Amino acid sequence: MSNTMTFKFDELPLIVDGLFKDSGVTGQAEISYHADGEWAILSIGIEITRFKIGEERDPTGLTRNWIDKIYWLDEGDPIRGIIYHRLEHEWRKRVQREVDDQIAQDFADRATWQSDHARDSRKHEGVM
Repeated sequence: MSNTMTFKFDELPLIVDGLFKDSGVTGQAEISYHADGEWAILSIGIEITRFKIGEERDPTGLTRNWIDKIYWLDEGDPIRGIIYHRLEHEWRKRVQREVDDQIAQDFADRATWQSDHARDSRKHEGVM
């Protein structure tokens, strides 16, 4: 059985040229993973900002006058390809660490559920 999780990234560089690199992008990748630690990238989205226009704007300035949202990149998008490559190579250890943490949390959650279920079953049967 395969599970999914969200890997969030911040300042992931798109361009690395010798000593120079861009300030990077922020976004997230949906990751499919197995209990043995294997994982695969399902989809990639980047965070984009759009300024509010017209009636969307707060004239008092008390709230943000922009909207952040995730823009999901299509399979053939060159930016998706760059991010995919970075996550699979330069950032692989970071992704693996989060996958491993999620697997550990899954096992802890499963153990808690099994313990609670066993206790509830005993209660229901009048054993406790």
